[in-house]
Amino acid sequence: MSRFRKILLFLLLVTGILVTGQAVVSGAPVFEDPVTITYVVSEEPLDGLEALDAPAPITGERGRQVVHIPTLSSAVYTFLGWYSLDGEGNRVQHRKYDIIEDDLTLYGDWRLTPRVVSYDLDGGINSPLNPVIVFANQTYPLEAATLVGYDFTGWLLGGDIVTELSGVTASLALTATWTPVTGTITLELENGEDDVLVPFTFDAPYSLEAPTRVGYDFAGWLDEDNAPFAAEGVVDFVEDITLTAQWTPRGDTAYQVELYEENLAGEYVLVDTLDFAGVTDSTVTYVPTVPTGFVLNTEDSVLEGVVAADGSLVLKAYLDREVYVVTFLDDEDALIAAVPVKFEGAAVAPAYEAPAGFSF
Repeated sequence: MSRFRKILLFLLLVTGILVTGQAVVSGAPVFEDPVTITYVVSEEPLDGLEALDAPAPITGERGRQVVHIPTLSSAVYTFLGWYSLDGEGNRVQHRKYDIIEDDLTLYGDWRLTPRVVSYDLDGGINSPLNPVIVFANQTYPLEAATLVGYDFTGWLLGGDIVTELSGVTASLALTATWTPVTGTITLELENGEDDVLVPFTFDAPYSLEAPTRVGYDFAGWLDEDNAPFAAEGVVDFVEDITLTAQWTPRGDTAYQVELYEENLAGEYVLVDTLDFAGVTDSTVTYVPTVPTGFVLNTEDSVLEGVVAADGSLVLKAYLDREVYVVTFLDDEDALIAAVPVKFEGAAVAPAYEAPAGFSF
């Protein structure tokens, strides 16, 4: 190095010392009356700050102002600044442009950062135990929401079902998931057939097929409270239910009346069959018209009955022939014989011996 360059370098070094008040030894500033600021991340250990490094200590000239304050950041806490402790252990906030007279230890001032939890309930009701504000250093169990007609199946976060919140470092939204309630409608047909079981799903359409019953018209369904229940609609109930079929008896259910007449041999012969219609399961009575020469056999006749739903009721009227008495008298009106004769029958004269001198 030339002598000129050595002189120039010496002048620059002297000029730097005069401007900054610092001497430079081996590239580092040298202070005449140095003080040091030491940074500590937190006065007390805080969960979530273990991995955070404190800024390097800063050394400067005593009595100088602080013109730069380092900052820290954390996903769990909000950094509020630095503070020192006075002789009584009270906090003293450290500010820009403070004059530093002595060595100083500064502690990071932190506040837990609150995060907001929002809930998409899709019409449901949230549990009051579920948090709205959470902090990253705490764990929050999640309770089930409720929605009429649906079973709660979990909270959805980012495509996954979660049961608790822990280590939350950002506000988030949870979505309630639901499965509609299912159950069974039991149909009591009241027509001699077995009950029918119909599955249902809440908020889904349903349709109940009308049953049939001989001699009756279907009149709808009644629930357990004897209230009418629609045969079709959208499910708005959540419990299993039992419905009972209602029936109206038909008024055109057939029944018959058979008319029997006694013949001269004493046997009953079917002479006519009459067709009638009546109300199913009602009691009917037949009043026969008795022709001349006959009387109604009330003992053997069946003139009253209940109209069977299948039309099988048959009433029967038995008509006996009238019986007449033919009296045979002699010439002196003395009784020879009294012979019974059925209607339209022939009377047979008894044997008779005529008196002497007469012929018969």
